[in-house]
Amino acid sequence: MTAAAPAQHAKGSTLRSTLAFVAAAGGEEARPRVLDRLSPADRAAVDAAAPTDEVPLPLLLALWRAVDAELGAD
Repeated sequence: MTAAAPAQHAKGSTLRSTLAFVAAAGGEEARPRVLDRLSPADRAAVDAAAPTDEVPLPLLLALWRAVDAELGAD
């Protein structure tokens, strides 16, 4: 029997730096548009995450997908 793979995590600082990139690349008005693309639960988790918190990797991926949808090239 194989053991389940441990859950993968990222740091809250990665969420924060991603949001800083959004503001730099798309202007401050892009940040709320990106956050609006997240589910309510994911948005609350992003808002609550401190830089040193471990956050689930799927949360970071959801944020990155929202950024791509908002700022990505066509």
